[in-house]
Amino acid sequence: MFIGTECPHCAVMEPLLNKLAFETGLVIEKRDTWKHESDYRLLENYQEKIGDKDCDGIPFFYNTKTDKYLCGEVNYKQLKKWAEGVVY
Repeated sequence: MFIGTECPHCAVMEPLLNKLAFETGLVIEKRDTWKHESDYRLLENYQEKIGDKDCDGIPFFYNTKTDKYLCGEVNYKQLKKWAEGVVY
């Protein structure tokens, strides 16, 4: 998950990430693109790879095992399916 330290949309996702970790044991790695240039560059690489012009902000979720991604705020069902590698 690519985040920004004070990003309000990222903050909205935090309780869903906690619920996901509690229910499934899956913990999503967070990379702060506002504090670390290397995280920002990695975000740019993934966003360039997917080529989705509507998906250029944060939070941005990228599953390196499935190459699936999510853009922005999503509901818990979408987050869980993405994290578990379920195609929807």
